[in-house]
Amino acid sequence: MNKNLFVGIDFSKETFDAAILKVSEESSIDLKIIGNEQFKNDVPGCKRFVKWLNKTCALAGDYSSVLVGGEDTGNYSTTLPKQLYVLGIDCSLQNAYSIKCGSGKIVRDKTDKMDAEKIAYYFYRFRDQIRLYKPLSKDMESLERLYSYRYGQVRERARLKCQIKEYKHILKSEPNDETLKFMIQRLEKQERFLKREIKAIEAKMVEIIKANEELNEIHKCLLSVPGIGKITSLLLIVVTRGFTRFDNPKQLACFLGVSPHPNQSGTSVQNGNHRSWFADPYFASLLHMAALSASRFNSKFIDYKKKLKSKGKPHLLIMNNIKNKLLTVAFTIATRRTKFYSDYDAKRA
Repeated sequence: MNKNLFVGIDFSKETFDAAILKVSEESSIDLKIIGNEQFKNDVPGCKRFVKWLNKTCALAGDYSSVLVGGEDTGNYSTTLPKQLYVLGIDCSLQNAYSIKCGSGKIVRDKTDKMDAEKIAYYFYRFRDQIRLYKPLSKDMESLERLYSYRYGQVRERARLKCQIKEYKHILKSEPNDETLKFMIQRLEKQERFLKREIKAIEAKMVEIIKANEELNEIHKCLLSVPGIGKITSLLLIVVTRGFTRFDNPKQLACFLGVSPHPNQSGTSVQNGNHRSWFADPYFASLLHMAALSASRFNSKFIDYKKKLKSKGKPHLLIMNNIKNKLLTVAFTIATRRTKFYSDYDAKRA
């Protein structure tokens, strides 16, 4: 990637800070911050940013030497990249934790201006490894928003169910307490409403997928796998962005927290391989239920489970291995657009 202008962006709700790092044409180690500015995080603010970039760097509309990079902060970091993509300006969004770990130095001060500069240096240092931003399709953007909304409703319903259970337990020792009865009645009404709301969200997601020929084909292929139901299929499509986000099933397994990683240092730390906790706990629990179903109703997974049990492997390790195999099969089927059959082998398909 032949770039000599790296623009670091630090996003927040109302504004974003920009810092321009210039690389000297004579020496690649001669680096200098040539501009810092703050802009409103809206469309007019993005237009002001482009004008400022043109003026500060004397680009005259030629953006081939520019790379704009920032942290992926969800909704706050969508407006600017979309505007830059339309203008043909290369942009990339990276995980905030990756940028923090890749700073290469101990930082004691923290301001938006300093963060923008740190991000600019990060994108210069890892310029050969980044993936350029490409906006999601309208359908995929809608599915991601619905997934996020559903996740919030599911958590809220779980909280209400727990609260109802606790109040009913107290009611056993205080059966004449009218206040407790009233509270339980109101909470149960809220819980029933959320149950209907979650079903409505899922129906809307299915409607969007069925209207999209490519996503609908992937959905049908995933549903053919014993152990993968409607919800698991929907969420796999969203998390993988239609199976375009990851290059192989190992990357997907790592992202979802089921891939084993070593934990070893010298002679004193020998903890073996364990799954990482850098993952979505909700999806991890959903995968566990899918793995349980597969280990009961999928003949290949039933045989695999028996094989590991005969070797004396612990139950949770067996289930984690089944999750990995299930993701491998799902990834292969979805990317190759083939349906599962009893003698299916992901490696030979």
